[in-house]
Amino acid sequence: MSHSDELPKVVDKSQTDIDAAIAAINTSTIDGGSKDFAISCIKLAVWLPRALLEHKISLSNLRKLIFGLGSRNKKKTKNAKPSNTKSSRST
Repeated sequence: MSHSDELPKVVDKSQTDIDAAIAAINTSTIDGGSKDFAISCIKLAVWLPRALLEHKISLSNLRKLIFGLGSRNKKKTKNAKPSNTKSSRST
């Protein structure tokens, strides 16, 4: 994908079609690392929508899976001093 606003085309395939595509990749002359990558991409593309529809993964956990825990949990440390904002001041 060359543009950030370009979305992938959604294609509905049966399990037989998916298995045939994986078999074709395995028998191709593509190098081993690229084969593994292509097969992993296919498996992820099949698993992800199914996992979301069947509620096997939440959007929050999906975000953590893709982007990691992020800095949200790293901001608060034991030695951090509270900020002097209006919401933290007692009046």
